[in-house]
Amino acid sequence: MPTIPDNVITAAINSQRKWSVFASVSLAQWMLESAWGRAEPPDSNNPFGIKAFGNQPFVTAFTHETLNGRYVRIPQNFAKYQSLDDAFEAHARLLATSGYYVKAQHDNNPKQFANDLTGIYATGNPGEPPYGQLLINEMDEYDLYQYDLTARQAINSMPDDLTSVKGVQMALAKLGIAPGLAVDGILGNQTIEAIKLFQQKENISVDGIVGHETIDAL
Repeated sequence: MPTIPDNVITAAINSQRKWSVFASVSLAQWMLESAWGRAEPPDSNNPFGIKAFGNQPFVTAFTHETLNGRYVRIPQNFAKYQSLDDAFEAHARLLATSGYYVKAQHDNNPKQFANDLTGIYATGNPGEPPYGQLLINEMDEYDLYQYDLTARQAINSMPDDLTSVKGVQMALAKLGIAPGLAVDGILGNQTIEAIKLFQQKENISVDGIVGHETIDAL
């Protein structure tokens, strides 16, 4: 059985600490998207095939895409990262903040998270199982769940994030408070009510304000 390099595992765990995206999912995507690191664009440190945008450094490489119902080989500009850690961090940030992944962002277990990537990521291979199932197959076979941090481990390791609305929303969502809470950085009524619910469960002052007492509890 192949062995996952230590630096890949570390990068996945660190990205979960920062963005609360399951390390098991990131590792499974690394396996599928880069064929265990063998198929990433040359000199890119980009195993996820993230496209370059704006003035971002890039490398040009050929890739396969489905266009007008045809599976074709075309050149693409892929983002170039200084390190594998940077690539995993960018990948997790995308999954945690992009509107494409809203459904997955509210999932509290890695298998459901993986399933909710189906239809967003394409396998590119007709006849294969859905993308989410391919991820779960890898997660099961290699017991990637062993690398997942608990919600509290992930959130407590990034206290600075709790000073932002989005960080608080992510913390509440991963702790199972108010399922369906939007992680949008907006301090609206839904977020305030979720904060109050958390405060009530923790037996601290119920005021909807994320002060020191609430941050300590998170």
